[in-house]
Amino acid sequence: MNEYNKEDILIGLELGIDNFILYPFDENAVLKKIERQILKSKKGKVFDSEQFNYLFETSPVAKFFAENDQIIRVNNAFTNLTGVGKDLKTLPKIQEVFNFQTNETSKLDFQKCVNGLKPCCLFKSVPLKSNKNSLFNIHLVFTNYLDKDVFSGEIVPDRNWQSQKAGIEIAGKNKTEEDENSTENENKVELTPRENQILDLSTKGLAIKQIAGELGISPRTVEKHRANIMEKTHTSNILESIYYFSNQEN
Repeated sequence: MNEYNKEDILIGLELGIDNFILYPFDENAVLKKIERQILKSKKGKVFDSEQFNYLFETSPVAKFFAENDQIIRVNNAFTNLTGVGKDLKTLPKIQEVFNFQTNETSKLDFQKCVNGLKPCCLFKSVPLKSNKNSLFNIHLVFTNYLDKDVFSGEIVPDRNWQSQKAGIEIAGKNKTEEDENSTENENKVELTPRENQILDLSTKGLAIKQIAGELGISPRTVEKHRANIMEKTHTSNILESIYYFSNQEN
């Protein structure tokens, strides 16, 4: 645009144009604008593609997207576990589904997350608001979805808590400290240095291709190491493996 005025810009914005190249031209600025527009277009195509929607809806892992603390999309697995419907007009806020108030650390970390102070958060044993006996591990990762800065979330039932609860009910009493330490040592899982690297990057929310690029290995090799981690921890997906080691640290 060689000549322009405020009205032209406003009309363009109303039409959905969100990037303008204005005179006088700066070559570097123009190239950056074009690169950002191309990247934005690619991201939009991926997240709005039929394949992405199919994988999102059919995933056995409960997933959701949230803008700040407002949930904007959930998949079938999330609905099955929490009872939250999929109507976009009635989707609740995250804290209306899960009770972060039961743990002071979780409460504080959640506020940091939704205010953009932490790029990823892992919450353990968070109860449903509708059922305090249903506990979940929640993983939130700050990401970009259809050109919006949002949280990509996954939840997994807290099997560790369920197992402990069942064990206490059957035994009728808590284990002694000596027995607990003995069991912990027996069940400790050792990972190779490469597996530890892949687990760490997975915890940060990186996808398989991103991990491969970061470590200079093939995506197939990443998948192989992830499979080894899941086999060692007797888990069905990498998210459960992350929770497994997170529980070990505590």
